Amino acid sequence: MPDFIYDKNSQTLCGFGKTWRVRSGGKSDAALKSKVYTVPPLALMVGTEQASGAIHHSKYDRDCFKDQNGLGWFLWLGEGGLGIHPNGNDAGTQGCIGIVNSCTRDLFDLLRERSNQTLSVLVE
Repeated sequence: MPDFIYDKNSQTLCGFGKTWRVRSGGKSDAALKSKVYTVPPLALMVGTEQASGAIHHSKYDRDCFKDQNGLGWFLWLGEGGLGIHPNGNDAGTQGCIGIVNSCTRDLFDLLRERSNQTLSVLVE
């Protein structure tokens, strides 16, 4: 059983008993393929604060990676430049899964607590 399921039809990401509204695509032809993505340990990056369990990288301090509260982060999906991140104020993503909830702290903390684990994301 995957840790997270991204449902393209309902535009939701579900995992660990929670659900987030998402969007993917809309900026390029780089549509996210339907498959299971394996997220390696230490794949969570943060740009707006220092946080244990996340690697600090200034790239993720840009508005396109921030939620409405200013938290900017990125979880690499283990393939190319694809990841899960707050959608920011952009109209879409380039194949990534963009969280559109105004606050993404709950998902960030959930990922941070599991940063030493391999996670799986099913895209269907």
